[in-house]
This record gives sequence, structure tokens and C-alpha cells, in this order.
Amino acid sequence: EEAVRTAQAWGHEEFESKAHFFAGRAHGLMGNHEEAYRETRRALELQPDAQVVAYECARYCALTGRADECAKHIELLIRTDAIGGKATLAQAGAWWTKVQGQVDFASAQGWLSALPSDLSNEARSCREGLIKRSRGALKSVVDAEEWVRQYDSKVSSVYNHLQEALTAIENSASRWYFDLLAQSAALHQLGVECRESEERLLSEGIRQLDESMKQLEYQLRKSESEYESEDEIDRKASFKRYEIIVNLFMIWGPIASGLLYLAKWCRLDLLEGIMGGFVVTILAFFVGLAIMWIRDSVMPVRLSPRFNEYHAKKDQITSTLSNLRSEREKMEAILQRQ
Repeated sequence: EEAVRTAQAWGHEEFESKAHFFAGRAHGLMGNHEEAYRETRRALELQPDAQVVAYECARYCALTGRADECAKHIELLIRTDAIGGKATLAQAGAWWTKVQGQVDFASAQGWLSALPSDLSNEARSCREGLIKRSRGALKSVVDAEEWVRQYDSKVSSVYNHLQEALTAIENSASRWYFDLLAQSAALHQLGVECRESEERLLSEGIRQLDESMKQLEYQLRKSESEYESEDEIDRKASFKRYEIIVNLFMIWGPIASGLLYLAKWCRLDLLEGIMGGFVVTILAFFVGLAIMWIRDSVMPVRLSPRFNEYHAKKDQITSTLSNLRSEREKMEAILQRQ
């Protein structure tokens, strides 16, 4: 009582719960089962998730004939997180084994033995739901394998291993509560393996896509470099076809027109001769400049035998790169959602 008052004064529920718990233990050792029940019940109210306290309270419930309350506390101990409880599968199994071997529960074994059967329906429902989810996860693995194999034929398959594990669980004939919980735990682990396998496959697919895109980008740069080098040769060859015309207009045209107007200078007005020669010279120069532009920019490209071949190859590589980038973005989006 002094410990309880001290804990209450400090407002510490955990210490107060422990004080009631050990007080109940003391009353139990002295055979005062009613007092032991009241103390452990109070301790459980302060710490409703404490499994040890729930077990002690259930034991004193059995010793004092409180069958319904005893079943409630035992259910708390064996209801796992898979079906809305807080105990793990290992904890639930250990508590059930301890209850079965404890003589204090001897008078309650008849109705306690039916408790796992009552929970089996929930465990079975959980198992069926996990089987359905596992099938969906397994299908995702298969789809990921087929998807990645388009870009990496050497990718390793995990489908058979996962399918065998799922089939073994589906074919299990046991419907015992703890067996169902064990199967649910195995299905949960199978789901984790499926997700990890899908992530590994997609990561491998992304890596392979990155390698393929690097190779294509290298081919594109190499093709551009080769085309520019070969196109320069074509340009020089085409230049020779226009040199005579360009020289005619840009060099000999102005000279000839100048000499012509110089010859006529004696008969024409000086200013008129100069202006006429200047106009003809300018026109000849710009005509030659236009021919040079055609020679340097338009005609070599159109006349180049490699022009169509290069652009067809460039379009093909660019289209493939675009498709690979789109596939990579899809794989990356799936990975980010997981």
C-alpha cells in the first residue's frame, strides 16, 4: 500500500501498476485469491497492454471462478497482430503453452480449449486475404520478369521458388488456430519476398536500360561525327562545281564592268559613268554571293549521298532512346510507389 501511495503521489501509472501487481503476487502466495484478483485487476487497468499482468489476472480469474473474464484475458494473450491483437506469433504460442501447463487453469481447460477454435475463423479469414494478396504480388513479379527480360535475357527467375511456397501453404490441410497463424506469417513473409524480388528486377531493368541508352547516345554522337566528317568531303567536292560561276560574278564580273565603263568614260558624263559602274559591280557581287551561299549551305546537303542515310539512322536512334526513357520512367514510378 505504501508503494501504491508513493506511485500515486508521483503520478506514475507504471510504478503504481507494478505495486498492485506485486501486491497481488503476495496475496496469491498467501492463498488470498480474491485479494490477488483485485490487485492484479487494478494493475491491468493501469497497464492494459502488459502481457505478464494479463496472464496473472487470468490465473486468478480461473482460481476464483470468473470464467468469462479469464477467457477475455487469455484471448488478449493469444490474439496476434495478424488478427487485430498486439502479441506476436511467438508470444501467443508461448503464452498458450504456459496456460496449458499451468495447474491453476485446470478447472478452466474445458472452455479454454475452445478459445483457439473461436479465433480460428478470424485467422482463416486473414489467411485467405493474404493468399489473395500473395497471388497478386506473385503476378507482379511475373510481369516484372517478362518486362525486364525484354532488355536483359539473362535475368534470373524467382517465380518457381515463390510459386512453390505459395502452393504449399494453399494445400495445407491444417485448420488449427496456431497453424493458421503460422501460415499467415509465412504468407506475409512471402509477400515481402515478392516485393523485394520485384524491386530487384525493376532495379536491374533500370540498370540495363541505362546501359542501353548510354550505348545509343554514343552511337548517335559517333554517327554525327562521322557524318560531319564525310559531309565536309562532299562539300569540298561540290564547291568545285561552283567555283567558276562564283569567280565569274564576284571577281571577273566587277572587273569587266569596271573596264567597260572605263572605256565608255570618254563619251559619258564622269558622274554617270562612276555611278553606273558602281551599280553593276554591286549587282555582280551580290549575285556571286547568292551563288556562294547556295554552294556552301543548300546544295551540298541536298546533294550529299549520306544525308538521307544519316537522318534515317538518327531518327531511329532518337525514337529508340525516347522509348527507353519512357520505359525507365515507368519502372522508376513503380519502385517509388512501393
